Amino acid sequence: MSTKKILSPIPKKRRNFIIAVTLLLAGLIFLAIVCAMSVESSRRDAKNRVDGVIEYIGEQCRRYDDLAAEERTKSLVRIIDQTQEFRRDLSYEDFAVDQSTLERYIENQRLTGMIVTDETAGTHYAYGEDGKTYEDWQDILAKYPGLSDVPMKSCTDRLFSDDGKYCYDYAIMARNDVKGIILCYQRQDTDSVIGTQLSIRTLLSGYEFETDGIVAVTDGTTIIASNETRWNDMRAEDCDLVRKVRESDKARSFLAVSSDDGRYFATRGESQNYYIYVFCTYRSVYMWHRILMLYAVVFYLILVACVFAVRHKVIASGRREMQERETEYRNEYDRLESDARVANNVKTDFLRRMSHDIRTPINGIRGMLDIADYYADDLQKQQECRDKIREASGYLLELVNNILDMSKLESGEIVWKDEPFDLRQVLREITSITKLQAAERNIDFSVVEDNIVHAKLIGSTVLLKRICFNLIGNALKYNKENGWLRVSCNEIAFDGESGEYEFVCADSGIGMSEEFQKRMYEPFAQEDPSFKNFYSGSGLGLAIVKKLVDALGGTIDVQSTRGVGTTFTVRLRFKTDKEAANGNADTAKEIASATEDTAKTAGEKKPLAGVKILLAEDNELNLEIARFMLTTAGAQVDEVYNGRAALDTYLASEEGHYDVLLMDVMMPVMDGLKATKLIRASKRKDASSLPIFAMTANAFPEDVVRVREAGMNEHCPKPLNRDKLIAMILKYVHRRKKS
Repeated sequence: MSTKKILSPIPKKRRNFIIAVTLLLAGLIFLAIVCAMSVESSRRDAKNRVDGVIEYIGEQCRRYDDLAAEERTKSLVRIIDQTQEFRRDLSYEDFAVDQSTLERYIENQRLTGMIVTDETAGTHYAYGEDGKTYEDWQDILAKYPGLSDVPMKSCTDRLFSDDGKYCYDYAIMARNDVKGIILCYQRQDTDSVIGTQLSIRTLLSGYEFETDGIVAVTDGTTIIASNETRWNDMRAEDCDLVRKVRESDKARSFLAVSSDDGRYFATRGESQNYYIYVFCTYRSVYMWHRILMLYAVVFYLILVACVFAVRHKVIASGRREMQERETEYRNEYDRLESDARVANNVKTDFLRRMSHDIRTPINGIRGMLDIADYYADDLQKQQECRDKIREASGYLLELVNNILDMSKLESGEIVWKDEPFDLRQVLREITSITKLQAAERNIDFSVVEDNIVHAKLIGSTVLLKRICFNLIGNALKYNKENGWLRVSCNEIAFDGESGEYEFVCADSGIGMSEEFQKRMYEPFAQEDPSFKNFYSGSGLGLAIVKKLVDALGGTIDVQSTRGVGTTFTVRLRFKTDKEAANGNADTAKEIASATEDTAKTAGEKKPLAGVKILLAEDNELNLEIARFMLTTAGAQVDEVYNGRAALDTYLASEEGHYDVLLMDVMMPVMDGLKATKLIRASKRKDASSLPIFAMTANAFPEDVVRVREAGMNEHCPKPLNRDKLIAMILKYVHRRKKS
């Protein structure tokens, strides 16, 4: 014997532990992701800021270099001008070159010193406020041999003293009076002419960069400027941080370096002849990282608090919902229990009613048979008993049909098929049958159908007939002796595509009370017993009519006065059949003529004289009944017992031999539907024109649709009505003869 393992619910403490561990792991993963992203973001942002600093310092270096070059050029040009001016003075005859002349010119031109040579005389004059002599400039003069032979040539340059304290701007050119040279020079402090280095140093001195680090600028060997003042003029190799960056092959990337001063991220850039080093402290780089991590932790704690708050709220809400569901379940249980009791009462009432309604006609039938047996020799009594048996069986048939129809309508299983039809023809088919019933009760029955402009329609004739038969049947059933019944059909609206039609059924019957009219469409609803005859009905007719009208999208109204009569008005909309409307205009007249001929012939004693009928029925009792109805009306009947025999008999006969074929639907060997399809598919000329009627106990609308789709012309529900069957046969026989 197999057993199933039942999963027990997780204990509350363990469930809370699982939730806590899950939240902790989720938090750690979340913080790890935030940490990784913020570290990368911080380094990227710091690198961008450092690149900005390098670009800025490099731009300043280039700008200061340009300014320094401009000042050097101006100084050298000025020395050349002063030297040229002295050479012009030599061209004057009264101008004498001696030591005093040089001193005066140096003083006037604010020079530092001069040298003038006379190669022809082999003499020279030199004077310098800085104490330099002719011999001190021999190395410079030696750089320009033969210059005295080129009068138009001049040279200028800047040089620095060996100790680097001074710089000298000088100009040298040939004399224009005798062979010799003139050299003028000016001495300046080195600090005053090295403008770039001093300007950069001034720029960096005490400057607080956004990176909160160190910036250093070197010329390749010496740190010429830095915001870390102790680094100024230090050799690059002697600075630990600068040396490590220089030695790294990743100097241009964001490199992590450390020294006694701390830990830094460093990078290097270049600008002309300068190298720019930027060092950022770890603290400045990861400052936003720490802040972001703090925010992440706070966010996580808030999220955890929200999770627990929501969980608490969800649990509380779940408890409330559970309580509400329990309340709903209890209410639903009480309602279902009440509905079950009501349904049980309804079932009991239905069974009681059905027991009464079914047993009543059965009792009548059996009682009339007993009476007929007792009065076997009394023909009048025999006729009276047969009439009452027929009435009781008709009521029983109506009861069964109504119960089945109502069951289909209640379950929504009823189906129908829209097909072309002629409204006038349908009305005549309905009235030709009901006129006979009205004549039996001496009821004045009339039909008005004059105001129908568009009679070729598309819709369900099955449902339309069911509605009309129920209303007219009720009007006949509850009418008075020698009363009247008026049926009319009028076209009240047309929009080009469809028309609205009003069907009115008015009678002089017993009417209905206002109280009953409020519930007349309820199943099994019936008026006060004092207004019922012996077989009044099941109370389902109006309920069926209402549901069919609703299914077709129509409306139904009623006006009724108790003891005076009732008028039902049904409005239905049908699409017009434009193709049929453009066809033969004489069709309606032919149908009317055929219907009138059928009604006249049906009243004769042998209305089917000369009509040849092929009858297919497998049930002997039903076969005997059908044979009796047809032969007593004068028809010639050939009998077969299944669909295959019917098909073979038809194919073996001459064309046009049979006027009508009556086919049972459910038969052995081959059913009636398949036999009909094969007959219609045969190549005989009369295969499509031969009228084929279905005789079946299946009487639902979908059953009518099935027989029509198989190719049958009419649906004759069992038990067969002799008058209706004869009228239907005559209608098709007359129509076929005229065609």
